[in-house]
Amino acid sequence: MEPRLFFTRLMDWFSQSRRLDPWSVHGNSYASYAVWISEIMLQQTTVSVVQPYFEAWMARFPALSDVAKANEEEVLRMWEGLGYYSRARHIRKTAQLLHSRQARDLPRSYDELCKLPGIGDNTARAILSLAYGKKMPVLDANVRKIFMRLFLWKEWSKKNEKETDRLIREGMSEYSPREVNEALMQLGQLVCVRKNARCHLCPVISFCEAFRLEKQSHYPPPRAQKISLKKTMLFIPAFQGRIWLEKREKGIGKGMWSFRSLPEDKGTEMLNAVQENPCITLIPLSRRIHTYTRYRDELIPYLLSGEETYLLRSMGEPALIPLSMEEADLLPYLAPYRKIIEEIKTLLKSGITL
Repeated sequence: MEPRLFFTRLMDWFSQSRRLDPWSVHGNSYASYAVWISEIMLQQTTVSVVQPYFEAWMARFPALSDVAKANEEEVLRMWEGLGYYSRARHIRKTAQLLHSRQARDLPRSYDELCKLPGIGDNTARAILSLAYGKKMPVLDANVRKIFMRLFLWKEWSKKNEKETDRLIREGMSEYSPREVNEALMQLGQLVCVRKNARCHLCPVISFCEAFRLEKQSHYPPPRAQKISLKKTMLFIPAFQGRIWLEKREKGIGKGMWSFRSLPEDKGTEMLNAVQENPCITLIPLSRRIHTYTRYRDELIPYLLSGEETYLLRSMGEPALIPLSMEEADLLPYLAPYRKIIEEIKTLLKSGITL
């Protein structure tokens, strides 16, 4: 491959087709804070999903110090729906560390960046390149996908990583490191997509071995991922307009709020016991699907209405906290649990008395 010609065509395409993302024009051009937040949000998440979250986040937390001063629940509430909530907790921890050092921006050193919670190799490269203009190639999934197709690489090895890094640095000798990285990432996001690649729009198609051999769908190799199915039963005691919730202290959604949850077998036992109690009214709610890591969890929620004493006894008196619907509405939840809260609010508006 001739790097000079490759990057000439890439950057000509970018100058005409560039997508202006909110983080690329936010505040003081490429502020390190805006780049950092966008890069963390974009991990495991598409640009179209991230955009409204980013704009809402920057409106609420316009500076690093604003995140540092916020409590964890508020940060998680702003992240609600993006998933992988450890990302939000790491952002807050990093903001607090930097704020304690009276820093207004992120470090300009790769080593110092990688010492911060939640910042790894590619995020550090993105901050240094996009915010500070340093010659640091970003080798994210989009960029790896492009070069694996260009050279028919079946895996992303250390050797391939070094070769890609070298080639991109050659392009950065002629063009802005910031724009080279943006051009490659947007090419992967808009044109060289995993399924049904838009090869007719690709400015570097003449360099692509996968296109020449009509094997675009084979590179990168499809990821085999086994999804395990499970069912979880949820019980939500309600009395005099309040519902009882619990805060997750570990696992998926740590720091978020939830309902009394049990695996299907134990949940069925509790359901049978509750149904035999004439003092408790059972209201089935809509089932929800919660997909995370390698699980597809069917959530089966029930609203339990009745005298407070009977309700809590039926729950085995776990560490539940009674909250009004107004208070509950302000707390952070995993996405399907938020939908359950919304359904309960709708029931109350329809005239059902709890």
